[in-house]
Amino acid sequence: MIGFLVLQKLWLVVEVYYASEIDVNALTISSAHFGDRITYLGDVRGITKEKIQEIAPIDLLIGGSPCNDLSLVNPARLGLHGTNLQLICIC
Repeated sequence: MIGFLVLQKLWLVVEVYYASEIDVNALTISSAHFGDRITYLGDVRGITKEKIQEIAPIDLLIGGSPCNDLSLVNPARLGLHGTNLQLICIC
């Protein structure tokens, strides 16, 4: 939920913030910090065309890789030498 925090720090008004998160710890922490100001969509792989049409229009899409070999949360991370790299670029 770093995206939401950054938008707040930039003094941008966020009417609705949707997040696709499945990690229980991340959900707990973001709920503690932001309460009901974030609407969770669950696993990104389950978001359908119909769901996107329901929540549209979307003004900003922020994407990132899931916790993997680059994440500090992963104590067994291998950095750029790992085999579990999932880099995403949304241009």
